[in-house]
Amino acid sequence: HSELYFRYYNGLCNIYKNSGETEKALTGYKQLLVLMDSTLGKRNKNYINCLSNLSNLYLGLDSLDQVEVLRLEAMELSEKTFGQYSEDYMISLFNLGTYYKNVRQMSKARSLLTEAKIISDSIKGNKLFRARILNNLGIFSTGEEQYSESVKLYLEVLN
Repeated sequence: HSELYFRYYNGLCNIYKNSGETEKALTGYKQLLVLMDSTLGKRNKNYINCLSNLSNLYLGLDSLDQVEVLRLEAMELSEKTFGQYSEDYMISLFNLGTYYKNVRQMSKARSLLTEAKIISDSIKGNKLFRARILNNLGIFSTGEEQYSESVKLYLEVLN
């Protein structure tokens, strides 16, 4: 199977997920991970994307333990595969950080989002993710009544 095949298979699973066919999506993502692992190995973009998509499905099902495991694996694989100063690693930090924010593990969330911001600053990558990172850090600062920091972060989003 080619990488294109895996990308389309992942897309099919996303359609199942988005149309509410949760069991088909869950089965498909799991089968896809096994198939990719046995043919391409885990250190490739399609495998990591599939982990992220499966974690999003579990998030919708409130299977939070699974979300954390999958996002941690995606982060570790992204770092090993693409390096610390890559957009893929930055996105995996963001995904794990927002998970921790949602489950109220704020120190972990802030740390990961701050690291994602540092990477974003250095690589001048995806502007949408940069804005989302800054927005989340702004929310933290506002919640901690660090209003001048919040203003700075929001102004940075707007620029």
